[in-house]
Amino acid sequence: MGQEQMSQQTEVVARAIEDLAAEMQRIKQMNIGFMSDEYDAAIARWRLNVEDMRTLLKSGAFALGSITENYNNTDRREAANWQALQ
Repeated sequence: MGQEQMSQQTEVVARAIEDLAAEMQRIKQMNIGFMSDEYDAAIARWRLNVEDMRTLLKSGAFALGSITENYNNTDRREAANWQALQ
């Protein structure tokens, strides 16, 4: 799965969490106490996990770009070295 696809799936997860939060808001109003508190804590953790996913994908994309650039520079340099030997 490519970086773009992983980013898209991260957004799918984020939307699903927000859809669930919106749907549960109605139900939460009927529930008082620990269940509601635990649900709020779980949603907060899920949202943080989505943010972590976004951060990791961005840093992975940056690292991949750097690796690609370094590889291409090395490839060009080595090609020039081989050509100089001819």
